[in-house]
Amino acid sequence: MVRGRKNPLHFGIGKRLRALRRQHDIGGKPLSIAANLSGTAVLRIESEASVPSVDVVSKLASVLQVSPGYLAYGIEPSLPSSVGESAMTLAERLRQVRELRGLSLNALAKVSGVARTTIGYIEGGETSPSVATVELLARALGVSVCWLAYAEGVAQESAAVTTSTPDSLRERSA
Repeated sequence: MVRGRKNPLHFGIGKRLRALRRQHDIGGKPLSIAANLSGTAVLRIESEASVPSVDVVSKLASVLQVSPGYLAYGIEPSLPSSVGESAMTLAERLRQVRELRGLSLNALAKVSGVARTTIGYIEGGETSPSVATVELLARALGVSVCWLAYAEGVAQESAAVTTSTPDSLRERSA
């Protein structure tokens, strides 16, 4: 019998980071410095004291020579994104899929549980969201979390995983 909800994909980031760091035989502080982060950034992520932003994960993944989607969510990239999609920023991908779904900022906020102002800041490129926030938005929009965060793989999730948006929310968002 299953209880509660499935754990978010980003929950294993600390363990994945530690394993990759040990595989590359690099300490936490040297890795943080190599990625241009504060000296304790890696330690805080590994101990699950903080949830990193997508930018922090990108920097760490670059130094560790792995996919940021794998580091953040444990998902290996399956297919390369099209050239146009990989050139788009997270903010542009988020706005594009939100508008494609016919959702306002308020409607997306209601469906995802992310504050409307936060979504506005992300779409405006004013902030780099945490991997947890991107996961909530991707689930609400029915797109791949790796595509939304890092333009990896294909945008559309499988039908079994896609969260459909009720028609009543679409009507209110107009």
